[in-house]
Amino acid sequence: MNSSIHSRDPHPSPGRPPTLVRFGTALGIGLCICLAACGPPKETAVATRARRTTLFSLLSSHTTASTRRAPQATPPRMGLLQPTRLGMGLGASLPALIMEGDSLVELPLPAGSPGRELFLGLALHPAAWQGGQVTARVWAGEDLLHEVLIDCNAETPKAQRIWHEISLPLPSDTCPIGLETVWEGETGDTRILGFGRLEVHIPDQITPLPADSNRPNVLLIVVDTLRADRLGQGGNRRSTSPVMDALADRGARFSQAHSSGPWTLPGTASILTGLTPPEHGIGASTSSSLAHPLVSLPEFFQRQGWLTGGFAMNPLISARHCFDQGFDTLTSRRWALAREHEQDWLGWLEEHAHERFFLYLHLIEPHFPYMPSLESCGALGIKPAEGEDHLDPRQVLRRWYEDGVGSPEALRQMASRQLDLYDAEVLDADAAIGRVLEQLAKLGIDDNTVICVTSDHGEEFLEHGYAQHDAQLWSESTHVPLIFAGPGVPQGKVFEGPLENRHLAPTLLALAGIQQTAMETARDLLDSEALESALGEGAYAMHSLGRWCDLESRQMIRLGQAHALRRGPWELISCPNNSRLGSSPIIRLYNTDRDPTRAWDLSGEEPVRALRMRTEIETWMQAGLSRQPAQMATAAETRSMLEGLGYGGGK
Repeated sequence: MNSSIHSRDPHPSPGRPPTLVRFGTALGIGLCICLAACGPPKETAVATRARRTTLFSLLSSHTTASTRRAPQATPPRMGLLQPTRLGMGLGASLPALIMEGDSLVELPLPAGSPGRELFLGLALHPAAWQGGQVTARVWAGEDLLHEVLIDCNAETPKAQRIWHEISLPLPSDTCPIGLETVWEGETGDTRILGFGRLEVHIPDQITPLPADSNRPNVLLIVVDTLRADRLGQGGNRRSTSPVMDALADRGARFSQAHSSGPWTLPGTASILTGLTPPEHGIGASTSSSLAHPLVSLPEFFQRQGWLTGGFAMNPLISARHCFDQGFDTLTSRRWALAREHEQDWLGWLEEHAHERFFLYLHLIEPHFPYMPSLESCGALGIKPAEGEDHLDPRQVLRRWYEDGVGSPEALRQMASRQLDLYDAEVLDADAAIGRVLEQLAKLGIDDNTVICVTSDHGEEFLEHGYAQHDAQLWSESTHVPLIFAGPGVPQGKVFEGPLENRHLAPTLLALAGIQQTAMETARDLLDSEALESALGEGAYAMHSLGRWCDLESRQMIRLGQAHALRRGPWELISCPNNSRLGSSPIIRLYNTDRDPTRAWDLSGEEPVRALRMRTEIETWMQAGLSRQPAQMATAAETRSMLEGLGYGGGK
């Protein structure tokens, strides 16, 4: 790359002409292309659909970037950029290489197959719309691929202050990808532009096909924070789950399924990849983003011609954490209740009922704060939430553990009341699932749709001295439902024994008739030999930071990495280090058949078993870490957001 890139009129090679547009023009062209791609109406010919297979993201290699030019005080960095307060769609936060002032950065592009493209977005920081203009350029070696002039006019409508996404052809050989910004005119104090996504992908076209019993639709519902024992099928005497119980009766359920960790990001990453936290990295590294080299469940379906859609009511499951991989569309909302937005996915089903699809729903009920509907409260005879019911119990517990304010009796009374509200929210989630199933039946596609219901993790109510989740690895934080129903699923089967709910990924692919070999450590649970293997391995879980609590003694120990292994009746909780210098590891072994409340630690009576299980955990960790791809570092904005939500050690 030579000095000509600093000029207003660069001279790229004749064979690769640059693109020079303004944002308004780009937006108009984009809308025309979108309209053209939509094709003829449904009642005429079936139109092909554009699809892109993501190979990797250049953001993953930002640590090996070469900064050619940048302000000394503000070098380019990887972070999150949200161009508008709208926070949805092209206004949402995305991982980006953030450039301040006049900057030039080169990222290494490895050799690859012909036809690949660079998919990227450009957006200004909201405070950069103060006047002047900025030119953004994208280079491949010395070839200028794209140049855009952005007027940073303060009068620009907010609807246009969004991510503007483009795809650029890439060479197949190795070369540096240059990203450049040049600011001119009377600009304000904030001169920040983000190059978002930076994903290398292969584009192609597919023809939509209808579902049938051999190649069915697949509906995966993740009910955030749902404990298995708060369903009727799990022993709850309240009628919290008539829909899910009926679904299990006409299908199969796994009574001892466990999530991979006690909070959303690692638990959902395992569900969507079939991998353990050491393998995918979230919860076992500093990253909070799904690595692009991993092939996720929606990517498998997308590559085989399924339309892929997702609706997440938890903002963690979003493009900002790269969970949009493989989704034709992924709508992520911020802690939204199903009853407020269910027309989105009910309408999506109606629109695409003629086409084979994979639909992912991530419901937020019954996550804290517990605000159940009046209907569910009335059905269960529970007083609606009010006043102190909205207090975060972790704040109350902190005052107890640190200052002795309160009492165990008062805390248990608070937990009991919140468990009532939690149960009512479980009923809300169950009712929302019922309306989805009703829509499938109304559209006449229920017989050709496989359904799976599970959760990313559970919830604590002082069973072991703490509340909510992301603090401990007891069963109340990891024991979740796992239900399958639909074509190919045996009816009325209940499978016993602890296993990990991440195995649902290859199970759904097998039910859909899709063969895969990428999920090496996950099993098809409806294959007898694979199920036996999964039960033999048991259920592993881990947490990078947590707590060990005793309510009565007010003892709360901050932990380093913690692990759990459940196999047959045996359960080992292993915390190799904690915050007390020189202290011994915390090791607890239980026989859950004889001691379901985990009251008697048997590690002293069964030292050989305890040591063997600890060794197996270490082997599991090392094997997973050896397969972990390069990770994208967590942006400072994400770390701050997660800490504010109480994640990262039960804060």
